Amino acid sequence: MALSDPPRPGAAEAVAAARRAGVRVVMLTGDHPACARAVAAEVGIDPDPVLNGRDLDGLDDATPAAAVASTPVSARVTPAHKLRLVTALQVGGEVVAVTGDGVNDAPALARADVGVAMG
Repeated sequence: MALSDPPRPGAAEAVAAARRAGVRVVMLTGDHPACARAVAAEVGIDPDPVLNGRDLDGLDDATPAAAVASTPVSARVTPAHKLRLVTALQVGGEVVAVTGDGVNDAPALARADVGVAMG
């Protein structure tokens, strides 16, 4: 048996357009790192390296923003991880937009400067 949850139509074009506009695009997902890497590559996000959610657990509060700045893909992240990363980026002076399509994205969507709920 095989399952597929492909990126939404137009995702690669949206990532490219955001980059042309000067937006740094990162992907935070609860998916397995191998899945996250494949999806990132498919939509035009550098798939390596992938930061794992359990790696975030060991970081102090000053470190998550730096980790995301140097690692565009984070996998196996929880809603709490997403919220922590959004907050860390904002504390560092970043304006943060979040898109999400599930209840697990709600805390980060609510905290973001721009939240776009899909689906």
